[in-house]
Amino acid sequence: MNEIQWFDNARIYHIMVDRFNGGWQTPPPSVNDFCGGTLQGVIDKLDYIKYLGFNTIMLTPFLKTAGYHGYHTLSYDEVEPHFGTWEIFQNLLNVAHEKGLRVICDFVPNHCFYWSDIFQEALLNKGGKHRDWFFFKKADSDDYVSFLNLPDLPKFNLENPGAAKYMASKAERLAQMGVDGFRIDHAIGQPFSFLKHLRQTLKNVRNDIVVFGEVWAEGVSEELYSQFYFKTKDRQDEFFSALKRFSKKLIPFLGDSDEDERDAKEKKILSQEHIQADYSDVLDGVLDFTYRGILLDEVKAGNRIRGNQRLRRKLAEHFGKYPFDFKLVLFLDNHDTDRFLFECKNDETLLEEAIEFTNELPRPFSILYGTEQLMTTETSIFGTEDYADLRVRQCMDWTQTPANILNVKNINLPSIPEKKMPIVNGSTWSLDEKDKSPRETKKENTQSRKLIGNDKVVWLCVDPKWDLSSLILHEHTCEQLNEVAAYINKKDLFLEKWGVKRFMRNEACIGINFYGGSGAGKSIAAEAVAYACGRKIIKASYSQIQSSLWGGTESNLTSLFEEAKKKNAVIVLNEADGLFSKRRSDGANSDTNNQIKCHLLNLMDTYEVILVLTTNRFEDYDEAFYRRTMFQVEFPLPGHDELVLLWQMHLGCSDGKYSEGGEIPKSSDFSYDDIANCSEGLTGGDIRRITLGAIGKILAVSENPLLTEEVLKSVIEDYKSTKKRMNQYAPREVVGKEKEEVLNVINQSETIK
Repeated sequence: MNEIQWFDNARIYHIMVDRFNGGWQTPPPSVNDFCGGTLQGVIDKLDYIKYLGFNTIMLTPFLKTAGYHGYHTLSYDEVEPHFGTWEIFQNLLNVAHEKGLRVICDFVPNHCFYWSDIFQEALLNKGGKHRDWFFFKKADSDDYVSFLNLPDLPKFNLENPGAAKYMASKAERLAQMGVDGFRIDHAIGQPFSFLKHLRQTLKNVRNDIVVFGEVWAEGVSEELYSQFYFKTKDRQDEFFSALKRFSKKLIPFLGDSDEDERDAKEKKILSQEHIQADYSDVLDGVLDFTYRGILLDEVKAGNRIRGNQRLRRKLAEHFGKYPFDFKLVLFLDNHDTDRFLFECKNDETLLEEAIEFTNELPRPFSILYGTEQLMTTETSIFGTEDYADLRVRQCMDWTQTPANILNVKNINLPSIPEKKMPIVNGSTWSLDEKDKSPRETKKENTQSRKLIGNDKVVWLCVDPKWDLSSLILHEHTCEQLNEVAAYINKKDLFLEKWGVKRFMRNEACIGINFYGGSGAGKSIAAEAVAYACGRKIIKASYSQIQSSLWGGTESNLTSLFEEAKKKNAVIVLNEADGLFSKRRSDGANSDTNNQIKCHLLNLMDTYEVILVLTTNRFEDYDEAFYRRTMFQVEFPLPGHDELVLLWQMHLGCSDGKYSEGGEIPKSSDFSYDDIANCSEGLTGGDIRRITLGAIGKILAVSENPLLTEEVLKSVIEDYKSTKKRMNQYAPREVVGKEKEEVLNVINQSETIK
């Protein structure tokens, strides 16, 4: 293994691409969304990284993804457009190597995102291609096994030769481009046979490539241990035997120094340290979580790092359990743990001691970006709070000068460009007012959509004008609307009291879907629900949200959710079928549209807002949106009784509920029942338009206007006739006998050919 000796001296700067450098001066908020970091941004800061004393960079995943962090892979063949292109990545490798920097990539073979093409093709209704590449629970069902029970992340079956070969080929391409090393995400969840095959595939490209794994068992609940792979059947049997014996967590939290000594001895076979050692003849190395745990034990015991002989003895014993040439990658923290400075209770000198101590060891050492800016948190990220890890994934503040905790000898700090680049700022894209020119590096901006200027949408937050008692709808629809309002108003009290939050840890947005024909009352019903909940309302249409500018639609959606959260308002997305219809892989704009849908799903998972979606085409509804909507409320066409009430409300009725505020004068023989009989198929929206048309008609013919049944029926017939002609030109589905006749014609023409 002499070829990878370079790795012993690797000082690795660990970069989360989206949060590192997008050209910003003041960092955008670290929301659960893309913040604007790019691969070009990494290139621009390579001199800075060298100045800090690093000789290697490690990138979080940058392939096409549904999440800013890169671990929700949509495609293994494309670079995430937010980050750049294959050309920019190749340029990054070339420039880094010219500067003497090695490049390590984070590779994710364990799972992909639900909406990736490779998984969608495996579903029965999509043809079931490569179905055995995933873990489906039944042959006749699309019920699948997901990574740690996260439903959006189906797990690959890497015991399948086809799946293993496919995944190894994707890493092989990166190696052929010049990547120097691979961090294998969640290696503990992958078969040893696959990991050996993957490593050998990469060594065949270049034998100096290093392959190490994230072998971390901490914090995984017991019911998910079955997703782990073990070196031998005996090890697996020992693991599950111990699982039955101990009620405590089998793998103690690293840094727990108060564990009972007898229990610790008995559990030795299952320790993080022992699990890591099982990979000594499988991979070149592993991330050394045990090292971090040993340091934390000392820190939590109130001990210093410098001059700590007990610490040195413990580490000598730890390192002695591994083959000499097995690469233990040391680190103090990463993007999935608390910042080490937080663990030190923000004692900067203790962090400096830990860095100095680790630097002395002849082993690879990885430091997370921002450590030099003393990034920390106020509380631990381990708890019940959703997306708490965002606090350790802050955006770099490029106005700061790095603290000298890395003992940098070079005093010539690389200059930080004054020019502000196009950035995403959580809710908007912007350019410096003084510099509206595009980036000098034009290769990165290869998208057809333009960068956003200062065209931020202003969202109008208004008081609702309708209440539930004023709606004229089917009885069942009214009941459902009352249930929605009751849930919103009382959920905080009763869900806590009844323990329902046990299984509702990730739900943020309350999604409500109103579906039915145009004019059926969906929009005013949304106002009525908001009124019942004492909230304002923001009505948004697709035309307001959609932008032809790059990042514009996503930016408008984010600002909409931000405004609703700030004003405690209900969002109503009216007739935005294009936003939440099924995602597709065909068409020139399918990638862009799917990215926008993924962005909206991310917002629904992140923001605690009430979102009402209204649609005329429920059959086109995307399954992912369906899963995220708590209530489905249908708005059918009004029946006879509802039609009578609708006409009374629009025309006014002296002997009923709608006598206040005046009424349209009508002939003495006017019958609402007769009018309702000829109004079948009309909606409340139709009746509103017909009423206004009838008013115009009677005002035009008489100084003493009077509405008769004859006049109103003529307006109704004209309206229906016009609507019918309009529908003749609309696309429709061919069904029944007509469909059979069309198919026969097609078959005959094929026979003639």
